[in-house]
Amino acid sequence: MESSPAAITMVNDEGWITYANRRAEEFFNIDREQIVNRSYDASAWEITGQDGQPVPAGELPFSRIKKTLEPLYGYRHYIKVPGKKRALLSIDGAPVLSDDRRFLGAVFTLKVENQYERRKKEKSGASEKN
Repeated sequence: MESSPAAITMVNDEGWITYANRRAEEFFNIDREQIVNRSYDASAWEITGQDGQPVPAGELPFSRIKKTLEPLYGYRHYIKVPGKKRALLSIDGAPVLSDDRRFLGAVFTLKVENQYERRKKEKSGASEKN
């Protein structure tokens, strides 16, 4: 996980970040020790929807995975981290389960989505349908 080009974090069953790879440290622009000492919904993350309003903790990827015990793909929300501009994240996540399917936590990959590229893809997808 350390050499992955994607930012990877692991969150325990209570919602605390327990691991962040080197890429996550670079993305968040803070030391790993500061990442792993925060909860997934810490106010310092400044998580908002596309409308600029805060996303309720129950709708965030961790909560959804904990509730459904199913993977989640392409969940998008904005985040503003210390020293960075507001960015649109695309998040994939999967539950970490015990052999008896008890929720132990979740693992996430985080990618910053370039809005120009996203709009370009959306437009090309729309033109292919016509």
